[in-house]
Amino acid sequence: MLEKTPPSDLVTMDLGLCPYQEAWTLQKELQRKLLDGTGHDTLIFCEHTPTITIGRSAKPDNVLLSKEELKKKGVELFEIERGGDVTYHGPGQLVAYPILDLKRKRRDVGWYLRTLELIIINTLKDLSVESFTICGLTGVWTNGVKNYNNVGLTPDHQERAKIASIGVRISRWCTLHGLSLNIKDCSDGFGLINPCGFKDIQITSVEELGGKADISVARIRMEKWFRELLAYNDNGEINDEEGYSAKSCR
Repeated sequence: MLEKTPPSDLVTMDLGLCPYQEAWTLQKELQRKLLDGTGHDTLIFCEHTPTITIGRSAKPDNVLLSKEELKKKGVELFEIERGGDVTYHGPGQLVAYPILDLKRKRRDVGWYLRTLELIIINTLKDLSVESFTICGLTGVWTNGVKNYNNVGLTPDHQERAKIASIGVRISRWCTLHGLSLNIKDCSDGFGLINPCGFKDIQITSVEELGGKADISVARIRMEKWFRELLAYNDNGEINDEEGYSAKSCR
């Protein structure tokens, strides 16, 4: 495990490839320390062994196999406390868990979610992939290669593919859970679920889109954007050089 505490007082950890339970337990321990006033803002990076997580608003039928069938495939299943529906985590996917006290930044859940989206968008740009948000759908999207129907999107959005997901829980303004970005092809894992509750949604990756599919480089770039756009900006105005604002459209 790599830990470092720069002058900004943001601790970063890289767990490498680890089981979901290990990272989940660590997140909750760090959040408890924030809640009792003894912890530091911490950013955890990892990849997970194959795992499906079910959020508080998930419908059971969005997991397409039984727990026993998933176990035979080597996929773990967890019901967790974050918002959102069902998602997949596995090798080749960069996961970031910011455990932060938003009282030190801004007490605004929407602002926080839009900031996470912007961090992902800027990271993808560094990996030579253009991406964007869709109003009303938390997460980050790219132009896809197929036309899918019945996914709850407007006609203008039907050729778009999701590349990153966000799901958080916030207790007394201290955050838990975070985001995942598909660097390598994760299609086999996402084929086990209706991602985010959508049927036939297109899921893509940096690799599929011809970007720089190097998870180590992605981690470095994402940490840079976390530090620049969230951890060090005290005035709440988060903008990149092209004028994209984390205040967003939602």
